[in-house]
Amino acid sequence: MKLAIKEALKAPNLSDENRKKLEQAKRYVEEAPNLPNGYMDMAAAYYELGNYQEAVANLDKALSLTYDEKAKFPILYNMTLAYYEGRDYDTALIYAQMALNINNSAELNALAAYLKFKLGNKSFSISELKTILKNNPTSIEAAQYLIKAYIEDKKYNEAGKVLKDIKKANPDANDDPRIMQFGILNVIYK
Repeated sequence: MKLAIKEALKAPNLSDENRKKLEQAKRYVEEAPNLPNGYMDMAAAYYELGNYQEAVANLDKALSLTYDEKAKFPILYNMTLAYYEGRDYDTALIYAQMALNINNSAELNALAAYLKFKLGNKSFSISELKTILKNNPTSIEAAQYLIKAYIEDKKYNEAGKVLKDIKKANPDANDDPRIMQFGILNVIYK
């Protein structure tokens, strides 16, 4: 892990902000190696760098030091995200389900449903995302994953309808990066 930190600190794409975060997390771990917080901070810095393997390694260490079930939720949630970004959807879904056993949030349910889509269970996943969005009509997270699923399934009109509906139900969605990522669909489906 120390070698990975040295390499990360030399990375050309490392911003001053991320360098500070990584150095601060490194100090935290050195001062309190038996507390999970420093490892969580280190994982966050690696995640922002796109080094999902190191993020997972640090989250795994944090998880091994955490004994309270509720305190495990953010670690499991972040492990889900790191595995998702690393395109290991099977493992991401396992961690999502573990996190959902602690806190059954709509946001995490939406991600879990989208992971199922990525794993090939398309119709069930879309149905699940529609239900989540129906029960939480202002959920940008659920809308984002449903739009992504429709786009990947080449169902652009359905994606546009969800985009239009979320902007109507949640005015904050207009400026949210999770919605703005859909580029031209934002212009077509105002």
